[in-house]
Amino acid sequence: MARTLIHESLHAYFLKLGYIGSDFLSNLNTIAIEKGFIGPGSLNDAHHEFMAAYVTAMAASLKRWDTTNGSGGTLGDDYYTSMAFGGLMIEANPNDGFTFNDAAKALINNPKKENEILQIIFNEQEGNTDAKGEKCD
Repeated sequence: MARTLIHESLHAYFLKLGYIGSDFLSNLNTIAIEKGFIGPGSLNDAHHEFMAAYVTAMAASLKRWDTTNGSGGTLGDDYYTSMAFGGLMIEANPNDGFTFNDAAKALINNPKKENEILQIIFNEQEGNTDAKGEKCD
């Protein structure tokens, strides 16, 4: 739940930047179209592509939350970083499950590591025996 709240807070932050008199959203949309991230008019995909730049910050936020409210911050920095990639997944196709968007793939830069991160995210979302956290009801 904390991972999702942090991720959604970034969306809100991006939107706020667009409502305080800046050209942020317009520029974000233009850059995203030029880079081929999205077609005209869709900022959601653009947000997710640019969000990869905030993975380290999201991981630090997760660790801070977990230190106070969870395991005491004992999961390890790689684990928090893996969890921070959770909102950067896309559905490859119905038969192949999920993969990461282009920005996340470039940041991870290792297909084996991508699979390890996807497994951590899956474990936590499902609350299975390999999860280090507890599944929310």
